[in-house]
Amino acid sequence: MKTIDLRQQQLGIKDLLQLARLESLLILSEDGNHFILEEADDLEKEVVMLGKSEKFMQFLQNRSKEKASITIDQFEKKLKTL
Repeated sequence: MKTIDLRQQQLGIKDLLQLARLESLLILSEDGNHFILEEADDLEKEVVMLGKSEKFMQFLQNRSKEKASITIDQFEKKLKTL
């Protein structure tokens, strides 16, 4: 991860994005705040999209209410017999 201190070096957003294509950036802003900038991969994009999906969140909520068909102990015993 490369550190960019904007108090010492003025870079525009296009420059920062270009650098972030090569490696993750830790950006120290002029007011002292820290930010991380990195290219998002497909999995991260999908996680964000699913997190915003009401339909998917409802699906997860419904699944969490379902009762298990077997206990963990039963599952462990079954694995040992394989």
